[in-house]
Amino acid sequence: MKSKCLWLCLLAMLLVSAACGESDERKAQRAADMVAAAEKHYGFGEFDKVAELCDQAIELDGSNSKAYALRSRLRARQGKFSEAEADIRKWSELAPQDPQSLVALARLQSSLGDDKAALESARAGLKLADGDTTTKGWVLWFRILNDDEKGVLQEGADLLRADKYCVPAHLAVSESLARRGDLRNAIQEATAAGANDPAGEEAFLALGRALVESGDYAAARKEINTAIRNNEHGHRGRLLMASCEARAGKLEAAQSALESASGAPETLKVPLAAASAEVAFAAGKNDDALKHIDAVLAAQPRHERMIELRAAIRMRTGDIAKGISELDASIKAAPCAEAHVQRCLLRLVRGDLNGAYEDARAALKLEPKRQSVKLAQGHASRATNRGAEAMNAYSVAFSLPPRSWLARAGHMATRASAVKDPAEAELERKRVAEDMEGAISDALGELEQSQNRARDHYGIACLFALAIDMQILDPQAKWNRAARIEQALAHLKKAREAGYDNRAWWDYDPNLAALRDEPQFKQLWQ
Repeated sequence: MKSKCLWLCLLAMLLVSAACGESDERKAQRAADMVAAAEKHYGFGEFDKVAELCDQAIELDGSNSKAYALRSRLRARQGKFSEAEADIRKWSELAPQDPQSLVALARLQSSLGDDKAALESARAGLKLADGDTTTKGWVLWFRILNDDEKGVLQEGADLLRADKYCVPAHLAVSESLARRGDLRNAIQEATAAGANDPAGEEAFLALGRALVESGDYAAARKEINTAIRNNEHGHRGRLLMASCEARAGKLEAAQSALESASGAPETLKVPLAAASAEVAFAAGKNDDALKHIDAVLAAQPRHERMIELRAAIRMRTGDIAKGISELDASIKAAPCAEAHVQRCLLRLVRGDLNGAYEDARAALKLEPKRQSVKLAQGHASRATNRGAEAMNAYSVAFSLPPRSWLARAGHMATRASAVKDPAEAELERKRVAEDMEGAISDALGELEQSQNRARDHYGIACLFALAIDMQILDPQAKWNRAARIEQALAHLKKAREAGYDNRAWWDYDPNLAALRDEPQFKQLWQ
C-alpha cells in the first residue's frame, strides 16, 4: 500500500512538472506572438498598443530579446531615452552575439548628439559581425559624423555593390558627397536611404541637409519634418530646421525652430551653436553670430558653412584684413576648400589678384565639384584675364545646384570681354546684350518659385547691371537705361533685405560697375 502511494506521488510530481514545462513553453510562444503583433501595430503607428503588447510579452517571458528591442525603439521615439537605453542593454545581455543591439545603441547615442560614443558602439557591434554589411555601413556613417572622412566614399561604394539596400552605406556616401559639394548625387543617395528606412531619422536629416545646401528650402522642409515626425523628441531635426529657415530668410520661423530645441542635451552643443549662428547671422547680429561660429570651429575646424559665414561677416563689416588673417589660420590648421574659396574672395576685394587665383586653384584641387569653388575660379580667372578658364568655370557653376544667376552673369560678361579684335568685340557685345535679355527673362520667370531668394535677387541685379553696360553703346537701347537702373537697384535692395549684404563684395563686383556712380546705389547703405 505504501509503495502504491509512493508511486502515485511520483507520478503526480512528474505530471505537475510536465504541466509546468508546457506552461513555460506556452508563455514563451504567447510572448513571441505578442511581439509579432506589436511589430505590425508599430508599422501602423499604433504606439499605445505596441507598448501594451511589449510590456505583456516581457511579463510572460523576460528572456524575449525582441520585445526589449521593439520597446527600445518605441521609447526612443517617445523621448524616453534613459528607458530606451536600458531596454537596449537588456537586449544585448539576452542576445550577446546580436550586433544589432549595439547598432541600436549607437543610433540612440547619435540621436542625442554623442557621435563619439555612437562610433564606439557601432565598432563593438562590428566585432560581433565582421561580414555584416549593415553594421559596416553604420560604422562608416558614424565615422563621417566624427569628421573621419578618409576612405569613407570608396568603402561605402564597395558596400553598396555588395548590398544595394544598405541604408547606412547610402547615408555615408551621401554625406561624403555633400561635403565635397556633389549635391546632386548626395541627394540621390540620401533619397535611396530614406526609401529603405522610411521610419528612420538619419536618412531624412541627411537628405534635408543636402537640400538646404542645394538651396531647395521647400523640399528640405518636407524631409526635415519627416525626420522630426520619426523622432518627435529628437533635437537634430529642429536645429536643422532653424538653419534651413534662417538661410531661406524666414527669421521668425528660424527663431521658433531654434527655441523648440532649447532643451537639447550638452552633446548637441555643436549643432546648436551652428543653428544659433545661422539665426544670428540672418538677424544681422554679427557679434552673436561670431561667438557661435567660433564655438563650432573650435570643435570642427573644417566646418564649411561656419567658415563661409565668418568670412561673410568680415565682408559685411568691411574688415577684410581680419577675415584674411582668420582664414590664414584656418588653412594652416585644417585646410579645406571653402576656406580657400573665402580667402580668394577677400583677396579679390583687397586687390591681391594673383593670391586670389592661387586660392581658387587650391580649392579646385580639394573639391572640384563644389559650386562655390567653380564660382571662385570664375571670379579669379576673370580678374586675372584668363577669359576661357573663367567662362568654363562659370558655365559649370551654373549647371550645379543651386541655380546661380551670378554664375550666368559672370559667364556672359566674360564672354563679352574675351574677344580682342575691336570690330568683333563690338558685335559680340551686342550678341551678349541680346542673350542677356533672355537670361533676365528666365531669371525673373524662376524667381517666384525661388528658394534661395537673397542670392537670386543679387544675381538678377547683376544681369540688369550688365545689360546696362552691354547696351550703353547702342543708341536704340538708351531709352530703357533709367528703367534698368531702377530694376537693378530694386533687386539689390531685396537681396540686402534677404540677408545678402556683403558690402565689400558689392563695392568690388565688376558686374555692378554700371551702378556704382548712381546716387541710389550709395543710398542703399545709408
